[in-house]
Amino acid sequence: MGLITHPKVHVDIDGVPVSGLFFKRLISLEIIDREGIRSDTLRLVFNDAAPHFDSPRRGAVANVTIQPNDGGGGFVGSYVIDSVDYNCHPFTISVGGHSADLRSEMKTQRSRHWDDRSVKDIVSEIAGAYDLEAKISDVVSSHVYGLVPLTFRSLNSFMRPFAQKPRDFSRQAMSGDGAGYRTR
Repeated sequence: MGLITHPKVHVDIDGVPVSGLFFKRLISLEIIDREGIRSDTLRLVFNDAAPHFDSPRRGAVANVTIQPNDGGGGFVGSYVIDSVDYNCHPFTISVGGHSADLRSEMKTQRSRHWDDRSVKDIVSEIAGAYDLEAKISDVVSSHVYGLVPLTFRSLNSFMRPFAQKPRDFSRQAMSGDGAGYRTR
């Protein structure tokens, strides 16, 4: 049985990196990544025994990076702190926040269509509109669809069929050979 290790966690509040007492008092950090138009959430719980420390304020932006020790892919998210609750017996501070998603526009339902366009053209157009870098597998990039409808769906939901090898556009399967976008 191998040694269990914890991921590396980096947090900054309003652009200022935290360390020391923040991490010594941190009991738990929970991030819930929700699909669609529901906001992702952050919850931090701190031990608030003496000596007390200043918790993040409401309205502050917390940037969280979680990086596995093996150097693999990590997680990055930004959250606006919207609740700070103080509890006693035991003395804890619970801090909650919701996604500070600067691309919330991408989660808005919309309708439009593309005619006779390749997967590369469509994904690049969507990514470029939000200053994102298009990542498209060679397996699907040149496939051309006669009609690609976006009907009352968010762009996030709309991109899922492109994450599969070319086939009937209406299928909703996912695979590692596909397309997507990421922040620059």
